[in-house]
Amino acid sequence: MATARIAANRTKHVTVGSDKVVEGDSGGKIKHVFDSYTLPAAILAVNDTIDIFEIPVGARIVEATISCISLGTTGIMDLGWTASTNGTTVADANGFISASDAGGQGVTTQMTTQLAMPGFLKKFDNAGCVIQLIATEASTETAVVINFSISYVID
Repeated sequence: MATARIAANRTKHVTVGSDKVVEGDSGGKIKHVFDSYTLPAAILAVNDTIDIFEIPVGARIVEATISCISLGTTGIMDLGWTASTNGTTVADANGFISASDAGGQGVTTQMTTQLAMPGFLKKFDNAGCVIQLIATEASTETAVVINFSISYVID
């Protein structure tokens, strides 16, 4: 016979009433940040960064997406976050998306389609963490628009 297992939030509903479900973990309202960046007349070089969004304290990231047409014959990008102002939250350059390859073709990459990304459902408890795109391979095209979408819960 199969063993029934109960996730943490469900356990809090069936145990002692003082063991409450955290408000944002059950029924939290998802907020979205949409942005875009147009590459200037210069290509996107290796280790170039694009700062996208400062993560609000207490936010839990549920999705991150980057999308663009071809960056030319090459063009690989990571999406992660910077360290918090106090250094407690450590930077992770590819914590949301790793190796999104827009070299030779357009691409739309979502965090939830990649395996075991450390940023999935990560709660950011310290100020100053910025979501940042990092070029890990140079592009060969200019004037390309890179679109971003970040979804998070903060309640």
